[in-house]
Amino acid sequence: AYWFLGHTTRVRIIDEFLAVSTHAVANALFNTHAEGPYDERIVAGIVGEFRFRDIGIAVYDGRDGMLVSASPAHPVTATPTHAGIEPALSPLGLIRGQPLRRTIELRDRQRVAAYALPVTVARRPLIIEATQSLRGQESALSEARVALLIGIPLGLLLATVGGYVLGRKSLQPVVAMSDAAAR
Repeated sequence: AYWFLGHTTRVRIIDEFLAVSTHAVANALFNTHAEGPYDERIVAGIVGEFRFRDIGIAVYDGRDGMLVSASPAHPVTATPTHAGIEPALSPLGLIRGQPLRRTIELRDRQRVAAYALPVTVARRPLIIEATQSLRGQESALSEARVALLIGIPLGLLLATVGGYVLGRKSLQPVVAMSDAAAR
């Protein structure tokens, strides 16, 4: 139960943080392109300003899915071949106007939470994606699982032994009376 609760709570918190991050990037793009035409250099500058240790930000062209810009923590730039993401990540799989949350497994078996938000900036469709590695969360849940698998049986054993000792001690007067009555 603890593992399930911890897992669902962590997933919800990660999803909320990724959603907030993509909306912050979208607001920055809207503000910088409010009056002027679309400019990829401005997009790259904004993505560069969002430097998170654990969160990767990428902006894709909404028409063809080509990468416009990505932060160093994003899986697209974190892999030497720039092809670390499986084809299932294609941002063009979004339903128009609907954000998409998913978990992606990279080629190195690492799992990544991703949140993609389609937006239109200066009449240009873009997809803003935020990602976060799930390695830390998965290791914390694994440690909790091991602690529970060891702790629960150990606790039951201690409770059984303690109950036996207390039971014998509390029943000593009854045993003494029955021995005296038998004599």
